[in-house]
Amino acid sequence: MTVDVDGLLRDPVAIAAVFCELVDADDGRAQQWVTPELSGPEVEALILGVRAVLAGGAWPLSRARRATMASDVAYVVLTAPEAAAAVVPSVAGSLVEVHVLSLVWRPELGCWRVHGVGGFVHPDALPRTSHDEAP
Repeated sequence: MTVDVDGLLRDPVAIAAVFCELVDADDGRAQQWVTPELSGPEVEALILGVRAVLAGGAWPLSRARRATMASDVAYVVLTAPEAAAAVVPSVAGSLVEVHVLSLVWRPELGCWRVHGVGGFVHPDALPRTSHDEAP
């Protein structure tokens, strides 16, 4: 079996899943998947935030939402598997607790990068280098 690494790097859900797998590692591997604009304390806060969300049983959903008029921004919802069905129709109107990973396509790096966890972040508040052009 061969793995399409380029395809994985172009998939925001795959990057979110890799990042979530690595946040518990103390070797710094998760840091390679965040935007370069985040500083040391911001990266640590992001990792601690994602650890806390994952400790509650959440995991990335299988689909990313793209920001309106900003295809270079993707949102991956983190929620518990049993609650996922309630989230899919409308995240804004869901009755379950959700957290969102905000990702930005970075063409100069050839992959998506995680920039934040929490709610939906407006694209203008994210460090974008590829304005509305992403795979």
